[in-house]
Amino acid sequence: MASYTHVFADEETKNWFKAFIALQITKEGLTEFVDKETQKIHSIVGKGCGNCFIENLLKCPTRDICSNQHNCNFHNAPGKQNRTCPVNVCDQIRINIILQHRFSRPSWKNTDATKWNTHVWEIAKCFLHPDGYLQVTSVQNTDFNGMINIILNCIYFDTSFSFNISPKHPQLPCILTKARQIGRDVRHTADCKVTDVVLQDYFLTLTTLLTDSKCLSQHRSASQAVTKLLKLQTDRLAITQTELSILLHDAHQTLDQCKQVRIQAGMHICQELLKALDQMKSYTNESLITLDEHTQRILQRITDAETHAIKRIQQTGKQCMDDNYQYQEQEFLNHLVQHYKDNLSNIPLSHLVKGIDRDDFYVTPEIVVLYKEKDTRITTYEQLFYSEQGLNRKIFIQGEPGVGKSTLAINVVLDWVNQISVSPKNKKTTLEHEETLKHFDFIFFVSMCNSANERELVKMIK
Repeated sequence: MASYTHVFADEETKNWFKAFIALQITKEGLTEFVDKETQKIHSIVGKGCGNCFIENLLKCPTRDICSNQHNCNFHNAPGKQNRTCPVNVCDQIRINIILQHRFSRPSWKNTDATKWNTHVWEIAKCFLHPDGYLQVTSVQNTDFNGMINIILNCIYFDTSFSFNISPKHPQLPCILTKARQIGRDVRHTADCKVTDVVLQDYFLTLTTLLTDSKCLSQHRSASQAVTKLLKLQTDRLAITQTELSILLHDAHQTLDQCKQVRIQAGMHICQELLKALDQMKSYTNESLITLDEHTQRILQRITDAETHAIKRIQQTGKQCMDDNYQYQEQEFLNHLVQHYKDNLSNIPLSHLVKGIDRDDFYVTPEIVVLYKEKDTRITTYEQLFYSEQGLNRKIFIQGEPGVGKSTLAINVVLDWVNQISVSPKNKKTTLEHEETLKHFDFIFFVSMCNSANERELVKMIK
């Protein structure tokens, strides 16, 4: 057996390495549970016909996929145009996946729809981060944060835990969210050091997750992982030389993937990891003269495992960098939508009387395209925002004071808020084809009378 407790002299660096091992153990403990549950999800959403590409099932444009239906880089081949499934199966599966996604925004770029009939993980990948998982084929080669994201993003798992996995503000984040944050912290630490207090909190969070009374406590692999975590916590976990070699290599590759965000102190631990790995290889080479054929096969397995680990870390490198950005983007969108609802939904009458709902009194003005041979009346959002050349980059609304130009702009913003909501209201919209508004990730309403002294758009928005 090899000792992981003597690889690093610094205690806090050793704590970081133990946290890295703890994440690997927890992932092993979750694998059986996630694998079985995703098979059930596959049965719920259905099995595809095997002949439809994902491009066939998505309309053009589709948010986060393609935005220009006149020159689309996604639907880029005759056989990959939007069409109905020939046996009327795959379109319903697409709808079922959207219904299972907590935010109704599956990661279509990850999945291969031609394998929906036989490959369970092609359905599961719709609940992963949008990038970095196209080549992942099973739960075994999905990283820890990827597995946690599947559970958090799929509403099927809402009944699989004794706690609410999607608490609303101001409630504290659930154990799953805390576990995902541990994965981020371990990968993105600036100096690869973890204090004793933080490490104990890591162990408590991961153990609490694996011992949840609803389902996980009944899985043998989760119970085994809890036992390993306890031994790791007390420095009694037995690790073979082969396993230690793989863990050291995985840790080094993880740091290498995040090296752009590391400070100079992080480079020191990289050197220690390489030195420890070289030492392990040196011990192996010195023993070659006494190895028989069976032992040489074990060495080959070590090499294969190292190669596999390198590929796995490369696949998840981009996801490690983007997780935090995606969370902040969603938080900003939520605050923006609430701001519009609070400040634009009602028409103020006076300081003494509550405002009235705009929908009760608003009448859409007549909008006509000027400067053409024949005036054309605008009745849909598609006419307003798109022309034959594609998206209109600039749109000017001309009219006399008081005819409703500002009110029109406010109602466009409120229609957009309604369209991106999880449960849109069934209400009369300013223009028809309101689903066109879903093409825009953000819409900012800037009142020029409140920005008279500003010349930069970002400052106006703030």
